[in-house]
Amino acid sequence: RQDPDSPGIQTVKHHTEKLLPLLNLTLNGPGPLRYRLTKRLAPDLRTRIVKWLPTETATRLFITKNDLLLIREQSLRALSLIPKRERSEAIAILTEALARPEPALQRATIRELGKFGINANVAVPRLIPFLASLDPTLRYQAIKTLGTIGSPANPAIEIIQTRMSDSSEMVRAAAVVAYGRIVLTHNTVANSLLTALTDTSSQVRSAAAQVIGRTAHQDRRSISPLIGALQDSESHVRRNAAIALGRIGPAAERAVDPLSKALWDERMEVRISSAEALGEIGPRASRAIPHLFDALNNDFAGMGVPAHEAIKKIDPASDVGISAR
Repeated sequence: RQDPDSPGIQTVKHHTEKLLPLLNLTLNGPGPLRYRLTKRLAPDLRTRIVKWLPTETATRLFITKNDLLLIREQSLRALSLIPKRERSEAIAILTEALARPEPALQRATIRELGKFGINANVAVPRLIPFLASLDPTLRYQAIKTLGTIGSPANPAIEIIQTRMSDSSEMVRAAAVVAYGRIVLTHNTVANSLLTALTDTSSQVRSAAAQVIGRTAHQDRRSISPLIGALQDSESHVRRNAAIALGRIGPAAERAVDPLSKALWDERMEVRISSAEALGEIGPRASRAIPHLFDALNNDFAGMGVPAHEAIKKIDPASDVGISAR
């Protein structure tokens, strides 16, 4: 594309043009033949054809003019190869394709829009109706893509919050994660996030703790639920709860004792996160220093540096060495 007259490009274009009759046969031939040829053409669709044919030919032709779902899905997967200067055209074509009624094509289209990230913000109004779809896989994919778009997807945030109580576990988890990507910071924690901390799914609980710590760590209402999450049966939930409490900082003083207890958790990542959280709470966590000294010298691997750094943050005047462990 940079030098259309170069020998290399001319050679590729020559071979691509030789494939066009086969492409036309793929588009217009009998159904079984189209299916077999499309499977054989898949590597070319993802490499040479989409790369060297105009975007109009490589996308609209396959997405909107063909009735064979397999061809359209392969064309969608190939869109990541389109040059940056033509991505707006590709996004427009994908957004148009959302109107087609096949759920499988809609899922593929929504998924591919997500690969364009914030650049797909023009598709937000067309994605929002999918949040109410009866198909949980469509709801999930729409929420996930809106999350990758980020803050421009804010018009969907209220509906996404309602999906944190969806009947589908994967939809609930996706809604929590998307909320954290769309709402970058907030002074108060959403009630739906606090509810998600007690969800039956550990994936949802873990995501909720992570999002609270990242977006609404100044709201003290989250402290008690996060302390409760330190007792969760799943280690990734306990770890994220400890990290969130650390981000709240000195205001989380009442979490000092539960965090001190978590220094003896069976999982190293929870122990380390708890030590780091105590350090972030600072001087108000002074009563945890004896526990940190014990952790510094216990038989658990990996606790030397985190415990040492936490003690120094709580009491900079402390004279403490670092265990070899």
